[in-house]
Parts: sequence; structure tokens; C-alpha cells
Amino acid sequence: MTRHNDKDDVITASEISQYAYCPVSWYLKRNGCPPDSSHMARGIHAHQEIGKGINRVQQQERRSKLLSLGEYSLLIMALLLIWWSLRFQF
Repeated sequence: MTRHNDKDDVITASEISQYAYCPVSWYLKRNGCPPDSSHMARGIHAHQEIGKGINRVQQQERRSKLLSLGEYSLLIMALLLIWWSLRFQF
């Protein structure tokens, strides 16, 4: 199903955009494969699952940053408390 001509040597900006979104879709379209609704449905589902995974990772990164900020705040307060208790020791 692979075809080759001089047009294959030129990649347009829209093809680059399509490749960036989904390399498989770009490859199939570039090689003349007609879109199949069952394959497209699977591809759409796969993209949705990937999107959900990315969202989960982003949420976990935000939580991690907040926890780190809290830990550093507690560390600074503990160091200040130690400094204060040593400085004003009776």
C-alpha cells in the first residue's frame, strides 16, 4: 500500500502538525490508507486515555510541589525555633 513519488519528498506545515498530534494517523494518511471508522474510534479512545494519564501526572506534580513547599516551611520554622531557643536560653 506504500506509494512513492516526488510529492513524498515534500512535507507541509499541516503534515508536521498532524504528525505532532498523532504519528500513526499521519503515516496512514501519507501512505494512502483510507480512514476506517473502527480504527479511528480506537485511536480516539487511545488519545482520550493518554490525555487522562497526562492530567493525572499533572495533578500529582501539583500536589508534590505543594507538599514540598509545606515541608520546607516546616523545616524553616523548626530551624527558627531552634535558633530562638539557643539564643534566648536561660
